[in-house]
Amino acid sequence: MDTDLREQAERRKAGFAGRKTFFVGADREIVSDAYLESFLALGFEAYRVFEQHSARDLYERLELICSLFGSVAFAFYVDAFDDEIDWRRVLRALGESRPGLSLAAMYTERALEGENRAVEEAFAPLCGGNFARLSFLRQKNFRPLAACLSRLGSGGMRRTVRALCGGQSSVTFQDGGERVQVSLLDISLSHFSCMMPDDLRVSGRYADAVLQVNGIRFLADCAFMTERTTSRGRMCVFAFVRKGGGAGLDDASLLRLRPKLYQMVTQDADEEMKEAFALRTKFLKEGRGRDGINESVVAAIRGGSDSTRFIRTDWDFFCSGAGSDSTRHTSS
Repeated sequence: MDTDLREQAERRKAGFAGRKTFFVGADREIVSDAYLESFLALGFEAYRVFEQHSARDLYERLELICSLFGSVAFAFYVDAFDDEIDWRRVLRALGESRPGLSLAAMYTERALEGENRAVEEAFAPLCGGNFARLSFLRQKNFRPLAACLSRLGSGGMRRTVRALCGGQSSVTFQDGGERVQVSLLDISLSHFSCMMPDDLRVSGRYADAVLQVNGIRFLADCAFMTERTTSRGRMCVFAFVRKGGGAGLDDASLLRLRPKLYQMVTQDADEEMKEAFALRTKFLKEGRGRDGINESVVAAIRGGSDSTRFIRTDWDFFCSGAGSDSTRHTSS
């Protein structure tokens, strides 16, 4: 593989390394795009998936998400399609196939407190008591949803969520009387990295750097943090600083970058999920069995490099209660 392509692949894989949380069955009225953008600003990389699916198809696609991404969590809106989907069965099957998987149940509050307790008692053994009780007034639900993400450990080990930038992205510094424009590699709400000329002496702080990020433009002050040598040259990392003091972007720049960052981060993952689901459908039409199909999909996408352990994805197997733990978890 070409060195640049290899490095891009490694950096792309790094971008998927953090924990991803999926709101399952919740529509845009419950989990809006604005909420998802705000969660990302808090360090929670969250997605809204599967607003309409049969129980079997839903379960097997959730298993594919588990195989596709290294660290995931799920929050289920258990009021959705409750006449079609037995959500307890879905959660139980996932818990059996993936011990330690972080799960939560979301529901809209009932008129009577006893009814709320009944919902939580039904799901408590399956999600470790992690609930989000939602209001009929949807604008009040940001706090309970954010609290649910926190309990799920949705921030993972990352302090920030970053996105890889397109080839036309750049940052322009004013270095004395000279303007220096360099390629922008990746960006978060707190930092960015770029390629710098070997002969350029990097100062401690730059005022009003001009950042072009996948079609948007904004100004920001930044401070040099560190650098390292890569196959492409000298890569430097900068932290955003506010004009009035303190870390981070000024409010105007933050408002421009936050929705763009959300779009960039989710676009990468959405494209990988779309490719995986399309491959899964193709393999099923070709007559491949359901057992092990998710691992075949991931191996095809990753060039055979997937090391995910074999997980049975046969919905009927779990729903029947058949099999012991030793048959559910076999080595690849």
